[in-house]
Amino acid sequence: MGCDRWIAIEGKIDAGAAARVERFFREQKDTQRPIYFHSPGGEMRQAFAIGRLLRGRKAIGRVGRTLADICPGSRTDDACSLMKTAHDEVAASIATRDATCSSSCSYLLFGAVTREVAPDAVMAVHSPKVVMEFRLNATEKRREEAVAKAYNEAEHLASSYIDEMGISRDLITLVDTVSYESAHVLTRRELYRFRIDTRDFVETAWTLEKAPRPYIRKFAQMKNGDDFRKLEWQLFCDSKTRARLVFGDELDKDATGTRIVAMTVGSEKPPQFTRFPARVGPCETWTAAIASDAVKNLFAVPP
Repeated sequence: MGCDRWIAIEGKIDAGAAARVERFFREQKDTQRPIYFHSPGGEMRQAFAIGRLLRGRKAIGRVGRTLADICPGSRTDDACSLMKTAHDEVAASIATRDATCSSSCSYLLFGAVTREVAPDAVMAVHSPKVVMEFRLNATEKRREEAVAKAYNEAEHLASSYIDEMGISRDLITLVDTVSYESAHVLTRRELYRFRIDTRDFVETAWTLEKAPRPYIRKFAQMKNGDDFRKLEWQLFCDSKTRARLVFGDELDKDATGTRIVAMTVGSEKPPQFTRFPARVGPCETWTAAIASDAVKNLFAVPP
């Protein structure tokens, strides 16, 4: 991920979240550490307050799960959270796969000056949820009027905050169509169009797939006109001396003619891919055999 230290903001955003984050930032003078979010959301006003704290720090915000070495099992339960917060720093790793920033967590990410959502992370939005308590003698009409007023106020606050953070107002139009009981997962195209993550090329880290035949895998999304094209790499160990690289590329529906795939890294001899790809649905798959020593040399070249 390009760093060996980061700040994790995880869990539900409750009534005391902003105060805790502000207190932490007063003690944390290093403003260069990126901040990783993994949260189902929570209280909207608290999220606005935290987002503004992040904007004041010119924070780098990303979606990712912090997997602490001290945590057993899934490493994401409440007991693990207590162990993480009991230490100033813990040995850990970052995983973007299955990381989620949903509901009001999105407002935290909006507060960051630099915002990054990996292709295997999830960012989801929905309309505000209004929770109100009424006196026993309140009529049904007054209840409905009060809820409508509170909902309109929540929408106004969200709209003003989004403008403040430089996010496209088109996001508000989308959010209004999604009930709070459900969620809409933002596509890469939407993340780009709404100015949440404006990178033309995004990729995952290499990850180990624990299949019957284990392999390592990464995938990426690359801007292609008004949309994004998917690319995937899979590396298998065929023997002690040879590996097999499989490259999948989503076809451009408007492309014509025959394509050629080549790969070069540093001064190493490039892998020779098959002359003709296999086609599976909208994708072409190319295969190349690589000597094990060449694999080591390829991974030794800085990105």
